[in-house]
Amino acid sequence: MSANTRQYYWEGIQGQHSVKNILSGFLDSDRKPQAIIISGLKGVGKDFLAIRFANLLNKHLHESHFDSGMDSMFGDESSAEMSFQEPFFNSHDKLYIKLICALPTGKNESSDDKPLDKLSAADFKLVKEELEARNQNPYHRIQIPHANDIRINSIRDITRYFSTSMEPGVYRSVIISNAEQMNEAAQNALLKNLEEPPANSLFILTTSDASALKETIRSRCWIIPAEPLKPEEIAHILRHYFDFDPMEAQEIAPFAGGSLDSALHLAEAGIEEIIQKTIVILRMSMGQKFATALTELEAFIKGEDRKNVAYLIRFMLYWLNDFERYRRGEKILYYQEHRDTFEKFFQRFHDINLLTVMDRLEYIESLLQNNNANLNIALTNVILELASITNDVLKK
Repeated sequence: MSANTRQYYWEGIQGQHSVKNILSGFLDSDRKPQAIIISGLKGVGKDFLAIRFANLLNKHLHESHFDSGMDSMFGDESSAEMSFQEPFFNSHDKLYIKLICALPTGKNESSDDKPLDKLSAADFKLVKEELEARNQNPYHRIQIPHANDIRINSIRDITRYFSTSMEPGVYRSVIISNAEQMNEAAQNALLKNLEEPPANSLFILTTSDASALKETIRSRCWIIPAEPLKPEEIAHILRHYFDFDPMEAQEIAPFAGGSLDSALHLAEAGIEEIIQKTIVILRMSMGQKFATALTELEAFIKGEDRKNVAYLIRFMLYWLNDFERYRRGEKILYYQEHRDTFEKFFQRFHDINLLTVMDRLEYIESLLQNNNANLNIALTNVILELASITNDVLKK
């Protein structure tokens, strides 16, 4: 396969070069995998890769196809050939991909009901709209209120999907998005499918936490790690798939930690406000003004929003990391527009040790991300850790 062919396989998908190479190798091989796990951060394009690969299985692509119709086959980046209709089943359609995701629980729903049967009209409409949004934008993250887990009835529905007639030789794929959301009963039901998969079938599980899946499931799958996105890749997605202003996309991307989800959250929260609030809280905490720092922190997080606290800690770590770079004479990565804060801080605290505090802040952030910390205690500890940086100097 030529380099141009390989490039057109994955047109529109940013980054993920190692994943693309592995999946391209599967496409070239006579023996196709029957189960794959694509694991990595939220918001790096795992579902996009899964859906594209499932589509390509039935393209029977060869060099000759590309000579005669690359544009018609793939279209432009915005359309990206996202062909799936499930979980809305129509026996007259040739459905090659079944997408399974977490759904709300219907009224009086039992494990024997089909996954959509007991949904309210409003919930059904919302699910349909979210899937259509994903069809239109492969980087759209499906968000359905009260859809917290993937239940056994969604997995049992796979049997019905495979039992419908299809012309010989066609691959049918099941994509389980955010597979870590499968409850135990659902995982056990999936395991039975993986033990004896139908001919010409493919299961692709995408997850941000492969450890949440049973080892018996993982052992039956090729596990492919997805990489964090580079800032320029996130900026490209924001511009081309979400119509961001180029300057705004460029400002947000470095702070996103390799995740499109984080970038979109930062845009919604207001990145400039987060930056300014970070600098204020750092200044108040290191100046030993504890009450003011705590008030500022509580006002920003708006109640019990752990994600906002975690982001704020992450921005503090970015500032501390940039200060380390500043005093080593290296390029500032994040706070380039706020160089004056480093200059003033360096004049007074040029010899301080930041590494221990940075480690502790990362630990607090991880606890908050995993819901393993009391929010009020976490806030107090963040301020005390920051205050400890300057405590010895200010006592002199």
